[in-house]
Amino acid sequence: MMYLTFNNRKDRIFTDKIFDINLEVEYRDDLFEINAFPESDRKPNGLLPVLTLTSPSENLEFVCRWDQNPEVVDIDMYEDDKTVIEFKLKKDGYVGHHTSVVSRDPRKFHIDIQIPNRVIFQGYLTLNISHTIEINNLDRDINIDVDPNNPGHIIIT
Repeated sequence: MMYLTFNNRKDRIFTDKIFDINLEVEYRDDLFEINAFPESDRKPNGLLPVLTLTSPSENLEFVCRWDQNPEVVDIDMYEDDKTVIEFKLKKDGYVGHHTSVVSRDPRKFHIDIQIPNRVIFQGYLTLNISHTIEINNLDRDINIDVDPNNPGHIIIT
């Protein structure tokens, strides 16, 4: 996570964009189509979609999204436009809500999506993220430094 310290106040800086998305497909169910977003901006609700896997004939959709708090990719399952809770809770043969972190630099995640008695998708996802800071109405010069004692923290003086 990124933080900004300014005027003795510490604020979290949220990821606002995902880019350079690379998907390595090991397996994909033939009934599912992949739609990867080459670049994705944070939506008003805070979500950053990365890719979708959809099966129009079954009215099933998996949405891969950036999760701000643990800084990982999570996956949500929708059936008939309703969230499937069993998938999120990994119950009754559902797997895949949480991806596995392969590496942090580069950001690489292993995806394994399964529903009862069926593998939907397996592969790797690599992506980059960016943070934007907007500082308005400054009446003085500023210095921006990385806090050497806290990686991921920016200090403005």
